[in-house]
Amino acid sequence: MAQEHEEYVSQEQEDEPSDDDTDDIMTEVRIAAGRYVGLIKSNVEKHSGKEEDHEQWLGTLQSEFRLNGFKHIISDQEKVWQNCKQKKPKKANLQNRVMISVLNGTIKSGTVYSKFQSARTDRPLDGRGMYIATKEAHHSASYRNTRRKLKRKLKDLQYDQQEDY
Repeated sequence: MAQEHEEYVSQEQEDEPSDDDTDDIMTEVRIAAGRYVGLIKSNVEKHSGKEEDHEQWLGTLQSEFRLNGFKHIISDQEKVWQNCKQKKPKKANLQNRVMISVLNGTIKSGTVYSKFQSARTDRPLDGRGMYIATKEAHHSASYRNTRRKLKRKLKDLQYDQQEDY
């Protein structure tokens, strides 16, 4: 997902709108975003920073965005988000701004926070990119990471002659 999003963003940077258009859109979006941010943040608890809580937190975040009509930004298909940005730029900017605010208010520690920070540093106005980075924060990136995790778990196991493994 992250790689596909990066390809679209790199193409998009060539076709950026003028500053006057952006200011008008952002003013309207800023007004509407306040309502949604408060509503969603009240239902999405702060991320604990632990890997075992990540899936539950992510599920709550996704369901809140769906309930508020922001299904485009959390879609697993990049094309859905890109179509929304082209056909409904105001709605896409609203979803983007709400996502950034909610993530900024709920993520404060752990691996998820470091992934969120790096995505925010790269592109401070890309809410979908930040969402993808946090979503994939605890996914094993390669075979090597999975193998390391298994070795650590095996190391914790001990053999007792009176008991089974």
